[in-house]
Amino acid sequence: FFSQLMAGQDISEKEVTNVLREVLDSTGVLDKCRAQLRAQIFKCLDQQWVSKPQMSTENLIINELIRDYLEYNHYFHTADVLRQEAGQPPEKLPRSIMASELKFQPPDQQLPLLYGIVSHLRGDGAPPAQP
Repeated sequence: FFSQLMAGQDISEKEVTNVLREVLDSTGVLDKCRAQLRAQIFKCLDQQWVSKPQMSTENLIINELIRDYLEYNHYFHTADVLRQEAGQPPEKLPRSIMASELKFQPPDQQLPLLYGIVSHLRGDGAPPAQP
């Protein structure tokens, strides 16, 4: 396709559209645009009709645990929508603060805290941090 384009051959608008759509889809650009569009729609709707209550510490920590999990698993678009819809600050809450607030010391410092919490609750993981 691109060689035809560079050679000056006639290419229909439909062909150009299809190729561009395929390229943007395969590189993740379309998914990112869709996620940003959804986030902006939620933001507009929330600003106009719903006043959100002040975020509690518990909600902040829960949202950050989910955000950490989503980003670890490369669900960046979903994490961005969560952050914007929930009104989370753009800066991530440091892992050490979350662990301290939960009184939990994860066995694996590389995995999201949520994995350690699930492992602990199943009885096959790390013990809670000592106070």
